[in-house]
Amino acid sequence: MSESSSLFPAQRSQQLFEYLFLIHLKEIEKDVVELKERLFNTMGSRYAGHHSTPHISLFNISTTDQMDHMLELMNISWMPSFEVNVNGFDYYSHGQKSRTLYVNIEKKDSIVYLQKWLANFFKLRRHSYDPHITLGRTIPVDLFEKAWDDIKSLRFQKSFTCDRLVVLKRKQQKEDPLKWGPYREIMLASN
Repeated sequence: MSESSSLFPAQRSQQLFEYLFLIHLKEIEKDVVELKERLFNTMGSRYAGHHSTPHISLFNISTTDQMDHMLELMNISWMPSFEVNVNGFDYYSHGQKSRTLYVNIEKKDSIVYLQKWLANFFKLRRHSYDPHITLGRTIPVDLFEKAWDDIKSLRFQKSFTCDRLVVLKRKQQKEDPLKWGPYREIMLASN
């Protein structure tokens, strides 16, 4: 493959940017924000992810300012939009110190397939992927126990249509990372 037709064309800038590919929750965003506020009120403390816009992360990638070129080469208009169903809550343990609380996604096949296709396109190393909607990250165990007792028995069943990918962008820097900003929306095929 010649350099001009490669996925990453010749470097123009040394500034690294980080791009986050995600699924926006559209119809259920307000419901998830209310859950986050409930957690805040239950724990009486801020926590990682408290103010983040609810979403389903697919992956992130760091590169120089070449994403426009890569997205021109990428075509996902063949992939049909699909329903995402969420039901209940679960959590990840991070040793004895903290937990990540999330909304569980049912029938994850379409999301996993999309993530795998994108990872192949961008030639990313494979890693396990479990789609979920994070409510709070790295919550200290004592606060998590209060939150879990409050939320575990709630009935939370919702659905929405995933009809696009959202790409966010920020400069990659070690000190004081900047907030994510909107970069692109990439439409899936209409059903």
